[in-house]
Amino acid sequence: MPPGTSIVSVRNTAVFLHLCRTLDCGRTSTDCHVSPSTLTRTIQRLEAPAGTRLFDRGPRGVALTAEGHRFRGYARQALELWQDYRAAGPVPAGLTGSLSVFATVTACQTLLPDLLAPFQAAHPDVRMDLRPADAADALARRRDPARAPDIAAEPDGHEALLALVVLGYGTGVVPRLVLDTSVVRDRLAVVPTDPMPPFTIGLCVCRADLRRPIVAALWSLARGAA
Repeated sequence: MPPGTSIVSVRNTAVFLHLCRTLDCGRTSTDCHVSPSTLTRTIQRLEAPAGTRLFDRGPRGVALTAEGHRFRGYARQALELWQDYRAAGPVPAGLTGSLSVFATVTACQTLLPDLLAPFQAAHPDVRMDLRPADAADALARRRDPARAPDIAAEPDGHEALLALVVLGYGTGVVPRLVLDTSVVRDRLAVVPTDPMPPFTIGLCVCRADLRRPIVAALWSLARGAA
């Protein structure tokens, strides 16, 4: 190990993250079953190798410093990696654990079965947690105000968009699958347009999560399919 390298214990990291959430030393001491003096020493053991204060202490509690906010990101990642390691077991026969995938309802019905089937076949012990979500919840949308039309509303889901069109608020754009399965389809008129050119569908993942074996395996299969 290089000089100056320190190992942060899992217990100290968990206590630190708990205090980040509560910002209350008394509550963290109680919930983590440590005395106030032990809690103080725990934070000091983390601050010593970091070379800076992680909390500002005051009469009303504590507050994270700028370095404390940065260290919290490291602590979360370190604890997650440790949990992934423990979940894998001493000699795993294959990947185990759970994989959460956020996608729109349309993607769930059209794209994900083909995308995830090879992953499920290769890693049958991984539990799949598929969570339908609107695109607005997954990516921050940007719009150029100079070129944007007059927008009556920006609903998060296709069903709400179709309801607004039925009420006469204007024109909406939804996938054909959504229109064909909608209960209000008979009250809508399709506006003829030129065929939409092919477009790219993206699969997004946080770069830090690629260190997780399960996420890395899915990413590798998805890149190979692309």
